[in-house]
Amino acid sequence: MSIQDQTPDPPDHSPASPALQEYRAGADDDGRRLDRLLRGLLRGAPLSHVYKLLRTKRIRVNGQAAKPDRLLRAGDVIQLRMDARRFENDTRRKTRFRSAAPAPPLAILHEDEALLVLNKPPGLAVHPGAGQEGITLIDQALDYLGPGQGGVFRPALAHRLDRDTSGVIIVCKQGAALRHLVGQWKNREVEKRYLALVRGVPRERAGVIDESIERRDAPHAGAAKVSAARTGGQRALSRYRVLDSGGGCSLLEVTIETGRTHQIRAHLLSRGWPILGDERYGDAVANQQAARLSGLKRQALHSWRLKITHPLTDQPVEFVAPPPEDFSRAGAALGLKWPRERE
Repeated sequence: MSIQDQTPDPPDHSPASPALQEYRAGADDDGRRLDRLLRGLLRGAPLSHVYKLLRTKRIRVNGQAAKPDRLLRAGDVIQLRMDARRFENDTRRKTRFRSAAPAPPLAILHEDEALLVLNKPPGLAVHPGAGQEGITLIDQALDYLGPGQGGVFRPALAHRLDRDTSGVIIVCKQGAALRHLVGQWKNREVEKRYLALVRGVPRERAGVIDESIERRDAPHAGAAKVSAARTGGQRALSRYRVLDSGGGCSLLEVTIETGRTHQIRAHLLSRGWPILGDERYGDAVANQQAARLSGLKRQALHSWRLKITHPLTDQPVEFVAPPPEDFSRAGAALGLKWPRERE
């Protein structure tokens, strides 16, 4: 019987039957994907475990089997049939390392009843995933915000940043705000500006990179999985301007109009300006020199400015995150002037 089969299984009343737990979707959950709701309900469970529960029909919606991408409606009843003790033991075993590391302090740029805007530090993953160790940004945000009021909606990220990319990131505190912002990202209504320290100096002080991003299998460990190409793949558009240059390196501001995986890193590499410290798309010799000069140990990419339409006021609002210490130190070691010095 496949997961698409909508015929409910007969109830199991045997003593060994797992306990049935029910959750009713609230207004904040209307239009939310089932798998995303479950990641909040089953906090700490790996996504593979959530999908297994769906595949084996231990999780149902309104008594019927459901796919992970099912869109929920307010009033839907999510039924979870599982042995609570076994699940708790399994989750504790798989996530015990996450409680061992102390949480880094939150750098709050803005907070209101709908949004929590943070300046993400480098080296911090935004959410749990395969191979992820230590606390994540969403763990930290949930600890700060505390339990939600009513329903089962948990604050959620409106977008993501790579683990070693720093800067502005938004956590939505309401389901309606999350849907509003996801729509803005989908419709390309968000202005996203980044700072990047690169090897090389562009001939033009400003320009456009309009090249497709295509995924490819890595032929060997550590090889790039994304490459820039003029044909095939998904169209990607980045605009850049040179803020300063010297010593064979540059400080660039990059505005992306699409959000492809590793877009900035792949695009800059395609033009011969790899980001310093980037182990996947960077230049090994330049990375070693930057590490010796400034101690830089990650890609020098920072989400600097983010402009959205606020979901409560429908007015444009911009959030600005100052670069972290390692980024500033690397730029200073190269003799590059910072945007705040030029404004």
